[in-house]
Amino acid sequence: MSANTTTVNRFFELFGRQHDLDAVEECFAPGAIVHFHDMPAMPYMAYKQVGAMYLGAFPDMGVVIEDQFEAGDKVVTRVVWSGTQTGPLMSIPPTGKPILNNELCVDRMVGGKIAERWQISDSLSLMQQLGVIPAPEGM
Repeated sequence: MSANTTTVNRFFELFGRQHDLDAVEECFAPGAIVHFHDMPAMPYMAYKQVGAMYLGAFPDMGVVIEDQFEAGDKVVTRVVWSGTQTGPLMSIPPTGKPILNNELCVDRMVGGKIAERWQISDSLSLMQQLGVIPAPEGM
């Protein structure tokens, strides 16, 4: 396993299993930028705030790495997040509902650190699982 993949895996361990937002910072290069598919690009510190919001909503959060590969300066990781919403998530009050959320991350690495991340989550499925948006009939 390369240094780049090790760093990305460390991020998922620190955030998704240990819930240690302060330690996660060691995985990111100074000036790192994160792109969510449904938000404007943000600096790492804003990303950390989004992470804190999700950990507050899903304090039992867990993560499983399903697939991962590296090409050049990029590490691509497909994960499944799990948890139970016992805290507020944006304007959504706690539902007590469990979720499984698929996500794809593409990390551009510089010097063994994440310099830029593109993160794509299945937000529609998440909202359906929380009961905010109805699921299609028969699902």
